[in-house]
Amino acid sequence: QLMRVEADATSDTQPFWLVRRGASKVYIFVDFGSVTPKWSAPRVEAAFSEAQVFWKETADLAADTRDKFIAAGRAGDRPLSTWLTAEQKEDVAAAAVEAGTTYAALEPLKPWLAAISLNAAYNQSRKHVPVDEALPILNARALAQGKTIRAEFPDAESQLELTNSLSPAAQVEYLFFTIENNRTSPDAVDRRRRVWIAGDLSLETRQVEHFKANFPNLYEPFEVRRNLAWPARIRQMLDEGQTSFVMVGAWHMVGPDSVPVQLSRGGLTAERI
Repeated sequence: QLMRVEADATSDTQPFWLVRRGASKVYIFVDFGSVTPKWSAPRVEAAFSEAQVFWKETADLAADTRDKFIAAGRAGDRPLSTWLTAEQKEDVAAAAVEAGTTYAALEPLKPWLAAISLNAAYNQSRKHVPVDEALPILNARALAQGKTIRAEFPDAESQLELTNSLSPAAQVEYLFFTIENNRTSPDAVDRRRRVWIAGDLSLETRQVEHFKANFPNLYEPFEVRRNLAWPARIRQMLDEGQTSFVMVGAWHMVGPDSVPVQLSRGGLTAERI
């Protein structure tokens, strides 16, 4: 039964995890936006202040990153329509109109870049007020405080490797996953955010289960493979004898192949705090 609890403006109940060994600590936090005009979470911010090292998913990228992605994502002699059935092409064309762009703009692209381009078009066409987020706030503090900053994907090449090496089936799933995700109403997304911030993981767990069942070829590289890499990183953080603060997406912390599950298989415990 779903817990019918949602965060209010004074909530400090956001899900938060700790892995420890002796004096070494690794805090793991998910940025799911804010229900207040400005993001604040005193427990989380106190842990961040302890940390000497700040980990995030992607590094701050160079100005030429966009050009590298476009060059790698150009379809060449295999345009988008050759990856799709007639029915799938119709659905992508409809999604392009919904996003305020055209199918013709996507046709020269591989499915993974079509997905990224379509997502950018959706975001640009939306008029709702953006949600305040922890990541830019904490990233700015890390820079100002001289913390060591590391990233799961430290450069454009590592990000490109993830998407450009996707199998054909995974690339097509990425495109339709993007379409499905962007057709979710803002109200539904806001409800998920409030439930998560209130400390209830059930909605996002269901989302991950849906992702695994409906987009299995994409789920493996985007979730399983990435989650499998975190225990070794976290073990190295513990070996360094410092306090580290790690930010990942919500779906990496729930579901059958989550980071906590992978840690437990390797003899480490992510304690919910």
